[in-house]
Amino acid sequence: MFRLLIIVFALVAAVGGGVGGLVHFAIIPDFTGGAIANIVGVVGQKSEAEAEAEAAAPPPRVEPVYMQVSPMLIPVIQGGELKRNIYIALRIELEAGKQAEGAAAMPRLQDLYLRALYEIIPEQQKTSENLDLQKVRERLLVISERAVGPGVVKDIIFQSVFSR
Repeated sequence: MFRLLIIVFALVAAVGGGVGGLVHFAIIPDFTGGAIANIVGVVGQKSEAEAEAEAAAPPPRVEPVYMQVSPMLIPVIQGGELKRNIYIALRIELEAGKQAEGAAAMPRLQDLYLRALYEIIPEQQKTSENLDLQKVRERLLVISERAVGPGVVKDIIFQSVFSR
């Protein structure tokens, strides 16, 4: 009889420990109305502030708007002869909701970009064969802001640049 009592007590302790662990790690809900949660300290419960922060919806994700600029071929002429041609393909990233302004200004932007690249690239090619794309990008952003106004063009992304 004494052995049977020890076996039953061990079985109850093992089952109680298992259920307590499952409630503690929030695998099963606390079916005792909080008694087990108070004893073992539940990991899955959150404070009211955390619950409210989770309940608040995150801001909607705004998809970027890109416009493709026609590829440009810029000749580099030094000493009266053609040294190389620089091919540049780029995209313009627009602010959200400014696609109409960007589309309306695209022909003007292409013309201004081409004019600026005809000045910038031969200038850079005098000192080095490599282009400083960061300086080119900054210059094109300044031109964009002047042409279409601030807050329309967000960034300029170079898709491909190579020399032939």
